[in-house]
Amino acid sequence: MNPFSRQSGFVLFMTLMILVLMSIAGLALMRAVDSSSLVADNIAYKQAAIITSDTAIKAATDWLAANPLTADDTSNAAYASDTISIDWTGTATALTTDKVDWENNSSAPIKAKQVTSLLTPGYSAYYVIHKLCETGTNPVCATSDSSTSSGSTKSGSSYGHQASSTSLLHYYRITVKVIGPKHTVSYSQVFVLI
Repeated sequence: MNPFSRQSGFVLFMTLMILVLMSIAGLALMRAVDSSSLVADNIAYKQAAIITSDTAIKAATDWLAANPLTADDTSNAAYASDTISIDWTGTATALTTDKVDWENNSSAPIKAKQVTSLLTPGYSAYYVIHKLCETGTNPVCATSDSSTSSGSTKSGSSYGHQASSTSLLHYYRITVKVIGPKHTVSYSQVFVLI
């Protein structure tokens, strides 16, 4: 009598079940790795957007250092008028009432300036500069609204007796929007004293 004639195929059935379970586990592992790489990509895009916003902030501060802002300069996205009620990101108001034209393609009253040099490839950066006034009603800040920097050196033989010169300083708010690949959008604001 042949010993294989009484086999019912139980080992074959168990082998197929283990193979199916291993296939499901492999698919789950592939899906987890794919999700992790998507999250890592999104983090990398966001970090590149932040680096790009630093470039735009540098461009805005360089422009401010060379050009004192005494009135609105829409061609350079620099505003001395009151802009407290502006919805910068467009999330607090409907899109039709957003007052900032970030990409220069609408009729919004505040136009942003696009940064064109030293950007991360695939990213676009725009900035708007606002002169901050202590009084919200004055369209152009008066010199009395500005901070002044004054001081004197220590009197004595080692430091001299002259006071340091007084210079007029103003606070500015620079708002930056960066648009990148895969719908990456980053907003940054910085306050500077120039």
